[in-house]
Amino acid sequence: MEKIIIFGCGEHARVVIENLEQQNKYKIFGLVADKDFDPKKKICGYDIVCQDTDLKKFLSDNRDIKNYVLGVGIVDGNMLKRSKLLKKLDNFLESINVIHPNVVISEKAKIGKGNVIEAFTKISSSSVVGNHCIIQSFSSINHDVVIEDNVLVATNTTIAGKKVGKN
Repeated sequence: MEKIIIFGCGEHARVVIENLEQQNKYKIFGLVADKDFDPKKKICGYDIVCQDTDLKKFLSDNRDIKNYVLGVGIVDGNMLKRSKLLKKLDNFLESINVIHPNVVISEKAKIGKGNVIEAFTKISSSSVVGNHCIIQSFSSINHDVVIEDNVLVATNTTIAGKKVGKN
């Protein structure tokens, strides 16, 4: 199992952890905090391994960690701060998709990288989901829908015949 780190320690990070554990594909090495942190604190049983300002040093000491998941959701009411974090992290780590096992994705759909797709979601034929999207539980992305990068689709949402722009 490949080791990964989760960037962020808040509410969305806990959701990511639960979905990763269900996916059973990656080993969570720990979490990265964005500000001062208590090194003894655990999030869902996982250690906070460093602060974001120390991430490059941490990775140089742990060269077997190549992948990450952004455990940060909406910041201050919008997705733009999240987008800035993604651009920074994508320069030196590979983002992975976290897809709960109770998700149905058409073989004819296209899914980018770094997405979190929660349980009981359906993504239909010829739909496109960009990079770094969050699709919460009980959502339905109907056929031929295009969702661009860094979009949050809230719980119990259905999208049909539309294009959703980035951020």
